[in-house]
Amino acid sequence: MIASDEGDPYCIDLSRGDTVIYTAAHGMGTWDFSVACGNLEEFLHSVLVPRGFEEWDTSGDEPYEYYKVFLTGEGSDKKKTLLFIKKMFSCDFSQAKAYLEAAPLLVYKGLEPGAAKTGEQLKSIGAEYEVRKVSVAEFLSS
Repeated sequence: MIASDEGDPYCIDLSRGDTVIYTAAHGMGTWDFSVACGNLEEFLHSVLVPRGFEEWDTSGDEPYEYYKVFLTGEGSDKKKTLLFIKKMFSCDFSQAKAYLEAAPLLVYKGLEPGAAKTGEQLKSIGAEYEVRKVSVAEFLSS
């Protein structure tokens, strides 16, 4: 099992030699698995497109590009940066301060639209940040 949605599992059968993703409804008395996605990359894309980007064109054959966004410094307004961290990690101010002191802090990992949105949020509060394009392997490893 690699994920679940309200108890419905998403699984890969590693014995098959491919990455077809299967799902089944829980609570039915038996597990009746069916194909959810043709491969792992398709599945990841379907779950990583940020809310609000549903109309993003996914019909092309272009490979997906993955990004990480790091908060690297407090920038021009430490208070706004701490509020951003507090909201992002659902923590109190003392924990937000500890996160900021340990920068660089990973604040987003996913597809380009989400990275762009996070970058814009950080830019608007004057925080120091870095957007880094990463390989699929690096994306999956951490």
